Amino acid sequence: MNRGCLFHAGRGLAVAITVWLIALSIPFGFGVSRCWALSQSEDFDVVWNDLVDRLVQDGWDKGIIESLFVRSGIVFDPKIMAEKVDALTERRFAPRPANGGKSSGSTVNEPAVPPLEQSGYRYYLKPWVIAWARTYTQKNNELFEKAHEAYGVPTEFQAAILLVESKLGSTLGNRKAFEVLSSMAATANFELLAPHLQSISTAKRRQYAQEYVAKRSQWAYSELAALLHYAQANKNQDPTTIPSSIYGAIGICQFLPSNALHYGVDGNGDGRIDLFTLDDAIPSLANYLKEHGWRSDLTEEERDKILYAYNHSTTYVRAISTIASQLKSLSESANSAAATSAPSGAARAVLSRN
Repeated sequence: MNRGCLFHAGRGLAVAITVWLIALSIPFGFGVSRCWALSQSEDFDVVWNDLVDRLVQDGWDKGIIESLFVRSGIVFDPKIMAEKVDALTERRFAPRPANGGKSSGSTVNEPAVPPLEQSGYRYYLKPWVIAWARTYTQKNNELFEKAHEAYGVPTEFQAAILLVESKLGSTLGNRKAFEVLSSMAATANFELLAPHLQSISTAKRRQYAQEYVAKRSQWAYSELAALLHYAQANKNQDPTTIPSSIYGAIGICQFLPSNALHYGVDGNGDGRIDLFTLDDAIPSLANYLKEHGWRSDLTEEERDKILYAYNHSTTYVRAISTIASQLKSLSESANSAAATSAPSGAARAVLSRN
């Protein structure tokens, strides 16, 4: 391996970093095949060194990991974690109503459940969106039916999930999974995040925030490691280029990297699990649901628990079920209309004689 690295750190001065890597001499090079020379400030070491060291301790090649962070031009984004922490902390310490949060005659402290038409999922209930999803299932019927036969998940539920998760593959996220997950994992050093938090005005609030961040940053680190393994398994795909949602979900089915590793399916047999193609995304989605208990004789309650595992939101579950029901109705209506318009056996015999 021909690798030269020059790190020179001085307070307030630029750090000149030159990383030379030859891909053919590195076992897992993520497609690295050229050299980079970047100038970074001292902040690079402050933010990323602990994370880089942790990955190296867990078995990743130091040169490769350093090159990923340097050449990607990664920028620490504290907002991803800060906005979540502030929202949860404010909710945790919000004043309680005098009656304990219970409305008159209520026995459970739960907010009223709004109709789906008033929820964030209302877009997906529009008739033209449902019709679009129906056309999509017809266009890709072979893939959906193949997954249905292999995993037992009806087409309408597969399509409903893809519709909500990525608008049938048209919205795949405008972030980079590597940067998102690295930024969240780096907040294991709470002092990097604290200046960006608005909710830690008391010692109790700060302690609550620190405890949450410790758990969430560990989750992000695990997902970052899974992303690297996923990219490595996909013929050394470059992990820094994979698009994602704000929390690192990837592909048409919006899997977290750990789910991509555990439930991803190589549907077209090309030796890769590419969740940005329908060939792999559809069977991967169906496999996930099957592995979480999907079967043909599910009760509604059992089905909802499986959908909840996909996205921990009861409103999400209601939306998926409603969309699937509407898609099924459209399909049944179309089949019924086709059967009605088709000539009877006697009529076909007459037509054939003519």
